[in-house]
Amino acid sequence: MVHCMMKNYVTNPEKLKVFEWGGYRYNDSLSTTDMWVWVMDSDAAKIHQSTYYQ
Repeated sequence: MVHCMMKNYVTNPEKLKVFEWGGYRYNDSLSTTDMWVWVMDSDAAKIHQSTYYQ
C-alpha cells in the first residue's frame, strides 16, 4: 500500500479507500474512524491458500 501511495502521490488519505491489490480491498463495515481495515476477498484467499500450502 505504501508503494501505491508513493507512486500515485496520494496526499488525501480518503483516496486509500479505493486501493485494491492482490485481492485486498477496503471494508467499510469492519473499519472505524480510527482504524481502516482491508480484507482479502474469498476468491483471492482460496488461490493464496492453495499456492501457499503446496
